[in-house]
Amino acid sequence: MEHAAGGDLLKMIHSFTKKKGKVPEEEIWKALVHITCGLRSLHKKGILHRDLKAANIFLTSDGVYKIGDLNVSKVLEGGLAKTQTGTPYYASP
Repeated sequence: MEHAAGGDLLKMIHSFTKKKGKVPEEEIWKALVHITCGLRSLHKKGILHRDLKAANIFLTSDGVYKIGDLNVSKVLEGGLAKTQTGTPYYASP
């Protein structure tokens, strides 16, 4: 597990809207590329995220976007998707 020093995508969007500003286009493209590559990597391993949203896209201090919160996901086995939950230590009660 790593620390997302940059927060998450939802907080970043809210910070720009508070300032009545717009997210720069190059930042949007960078986020899109990182998220798409992350999803491709998960799908190659047969994992479906099931809860993809701005609050689950984390930003590192280096400016890298990463997909997180795989608590409830689907794992493809033999053409069928089976529910896979994350470790109970990190799940909400």
